[in-house]
Amino acid sequence: MKRIIFILLIFTASMLYATIITVDNNPSSVGDYTSLSSAHYNAIAGDTIYVYPSNNDYDGIDIQKELHLIGVGFNIDSINSTSIKKTSIDGNIKFETGSNGSSIEGFAGNFTIDLYVSNVTIERNELSMICFRQNYINNVFIINNKMENCIRIRTCHNNFIYIINNSFGWIDFIDGSYGSWDNNLYLSNNIFEYIDFGNYTTHDIIMENTVIYGDILGTMGSGSNLIYNICNSNQLPDDGTNILNVDLNTVFEDYANGNYHLSTNSQAIDAGNPATGYNDLDGTRNDIGIYGGPAPFIDSGITELPTIFYLDAPLVGSQQSGLEVEIKATSGN
Repeated sequence: MKRIIFILLIFTASMLYATIITVDNNPSSVGDYTSLSSAHYNAIAGDTIYVYPSNNDYDGIDIQKELHLIGVGFNIDSINSTSIKKTSIDGNIKFETGSNGSSIEGFAGNFTIDLYVSNVTIERNELSMICFRQNYINNVFIINNKMENCIRIRTCHNNFIYIINNSFGWIDFIDGSYGSWDNNLYLSNNIFEYIDFGNYTTHDIIMENTVIYGDILGTMGSGSNLIYNICNSNQLPDDGTNILNVDLNTVFEDYANGNYHLSTNSQAIDAGNPATGYNDLDGTRNDIGIYGGPAPFIDSGITELPTIFYLDAPLVGSQQSGLEVEIKATSGN
């Protein structure tokens, strides 16, 4: 008898953080809890919450303690031809007061992440948008995500915001009741449409190894530096490092359909920052785009922890031949 199943491979509670909690909302739940809110209520700061794949979405939660949420990825069909469930969220994930140091990875769904605190890592998710909703948010890592919409900065004095190897729509700085100014962002190896700096000129960004295919609206801060990027018009400085007026259909395998793997003769190959710290995993110079650099985009969104995606185990064995079991697992290392 063959069954295609998912099991999160859990070794020991001391492997990463204080305690490992499991959440499973499938009809025959094997988790400690069936909802994220119940797991959050019973968790202590530093706990890891593993969330099982399901045909049913998990509701969003307001996180008020340091927690580490881990799903199985957002496009895991790409690692196996069999249809496989995802861990999807419907609603908002809010990192509120008390949740400094938290992380979330491996989730799908049309959900939004709202940030009210510093020291948060958002990695390998497929989501709608990320919104900064508090002043003085620092040390946020946004890595390997696929966002339908945008990264929205509604507040001021946010520093050390690292946006690395993501695909998303745009970045905007909203000038509203918060007063939006003095934000500092670092972007590397992304692809997105446009940036809107709003009415202020004190947003500084460092952007490199990135593809932009829309406008740069407003005026960026004097400390900004845009180098080793590719654009489809002349919206970037013509400084000898940026490549301007490029037909992006020649850069990617299938630009129109969102396949951002580089084509064989792509101008983005070995065109990124030549410093060795930016090198691709094979040791060559940085490729511009989401698959370049030391943290290339993972198509499946699968996490670094091993995940079993196939188990073939007969119900009956024999003393002579034993019980032959086949297990297939993968990780996003």
